[in-house]
Amino acid sequence: MIITIDSLNTISEPILVDIREEYERESFYLESALCAPMATLMEELSNFSNSNNYVLFCQSGNRSTNLVKILHAKGHTNFYSLEGGATLLNERGLK
Repeated sequence: MIITIDSLNTISEPILVDIREEYERESFYLESALCAPMATLMEELSNFSNSNNYVLFCQSGNRSTNLVKILHAKGHTNFYSLEGGATLLNERGLK
């Protein structure tokens, strides 16, 4: 499921997860987000609680959308993709 930045408040206690690689965070870094690069997130899936809601973001939203589709197909429906990704978060001035 894709979610917009303006509708984040419709999700109960969303946890933002930056799935970009470390080098990509040099241009924009959100201090409040967990960092779990896409390449390793699937291996670390057991560290994510089924009782929490996670909003994944990449640079533009494409990779996070694809990853959320995979996660939903595997039954992990508590993951969402942030439309616009880090680009939009940066434009909105979020830190």
